[in-house]
Amino acid sequence: MELETDDMRLAAIETLGGVCVFTDAGSFTAIFDNGYGASGADPVVEGTEPHLTARTSDITKVALRKSVVVRIDETPYRVVRVEPDGTGMSAVILKTP
Repeated sequence: MELETDDMRLAAIETLGGVCVFTDAGSFTAIFDNGYGASGADPVVEGTEPHLTARTSDITKVALRKSVVVRIDETPYRVVRVEPDGTGMSAVILKTP
């Protein structure tokens, strides 16, 4: 029995301020975070690592994978990696092309 449905995941994304993400294969709604903070192995080095949080079903639907370009508010980002978390959600790590 599934405790959380895909519709419930989408409602949570929309409630938390989801944005429309465009790809050549279609669009989906995700949470976009372009926060500033520590990155890499050295905690003294700071930078940004933009990323999305999205339903794994949406990632699969648009065949999102490494090197695909997505557009968020007209800004292009290249996918670095997709990290499914096993709960029906995935993190998508991005970089500016």
